[in-house]
Amino acid sequence: RADGSSKFGPNHRWGYFPAGAFAWRISDEPFFQPLARVVDNLKLRLSYGLAGADNIDASLWRETWKTGTTTYNGNVVSTYEPNGMKANPDLKWEKKEEFNVGLDFSVLKGRLIGTIDYYVRHTKDLLNSYTVPVPPNLYDTMFANVGQINNSGIEISLGASPVVTKDFTWNLNLTFARNTNKLASFSNNEYAMVQMNTGYFSEDLKTYTQRIVEDEPIGNFYGPKWLGFDANGDNIFEDLDDDGKLSDGDNQVIGNAYPDFTFSIQNSFSYKNFDLSFLFRGSVGNDVLNMSRLYYEGFSYFGSNNILKSTLDHPEYKGGAIYSSRFIEDGSFVKLDNLTLGYNVPLKGKVISKMRIYVTGQNLLTLTKYKGMDPEVHLAGLEPGIEWYTFYPRTKTYLLGLNITF
Repeated sequence: RADGSSKFGPNHRWGYFPAGAFAWRISDEPFFQPLARVVDNLKLRLSYGLAGADNIDASLWRETWKTGTTTYNGNVVSTYEPNGMKANPDLKWEKKEEFNVGLDFSVLKGRLIGTIDYYVRHTKDLLNSYTVPVPPNLYDTMFANVGQINNSGIEISLGASPVVTKDFTWNLNLTFARNTNKLASFSNNEYAMVQMNTGYFSEDLKTYTQRIVEDEPIGNFYGPKWLGFDANGDNIFEDLDDDGKLSDGDNQVIGNAYPDFTFSIQNSFSYKNFDLSFLFRGSVGNDVLNMSRLYYEGFSYFGSNNILKSTLDHPEYKGGAIYSSRFIEDGSFVKLDNLTLGYNVPLKGKVISKMRIYVTGQNLLTLTKYKGMDPEVHLAGLEPGIEWYTFYPRTKTYLLGLNITF
């Protein structure tokens, strides 16, 4: 496909993005026939695709101006001035390149089916703002295509029918996914950016909580490592630079927002006219920054704000909020995401052919050691894994339904 976008300069507006796929059904080959009684289907898949992104403002490639006012000889006059960012006529498409190899299989006449996929994804020519010198430029920022992020992962899906009888059926579906990422580069010969600080806390702390560094994973929490309290109730932090005080030299990786792997387990049962289904899903190895604990677990806010009950776990601490690994928690969880119980009413009438009554519950149960409201926080963008204190909790939902077919 070819895509054009007016967000780029005249020489870079068109991007060309090919894609293709190949599949080989191995189970149809003559040499596979001795296994055909057990393995019904075996297919190998290969695919490649290139896609483009233009998620930027439409005017960054050219000089733009804005109106203003100034005082000249005692009179207020209208002015025009540059709009705050150096134009870049060489802006072009951000590209996402992905290669995938997969295997589909079916065993025992469909009693067990599965899919295994391995993918490698490279996001190139990242669109981002960079610092440029002043002078000769009027402003110190400019958008450019620099940097590359690498992702790779494996996804497994299995479906099985362990029990199939006249009156009773049990279907089972399992999924597993693991992904790794790394910022391969963030600079070139023209634009230099070794790291980017994100996750800024504007109130009280005025500090960044995450850092994106070349050749490291995205989602790393950076800060001092908390070791406990001393006899006077003061924080003890690991002193990496041996200067005897808490400083920027003590910051280190203290967690990562992304999980080691995710999974789900779905069961469906049917017995005569009754049916029951439920879905468990989980995440393992993800870290979460508990902002509520950071701000409200301490007596320094007492009298002006509500404080958390967990403040009483360390009543000897009277200091203020200090960002550290103390508030980075293991966010691993298992959730009962959905449960449905239904009954198909036996009918013999001519007007209504089918009737089903059911009750459904969503977000019913969460098993986790996380101390906040919900360990399942936002993971997209450049500030993943933070439970901001403005987070609105997910609600449990109950639904009673009736389906009628005439």
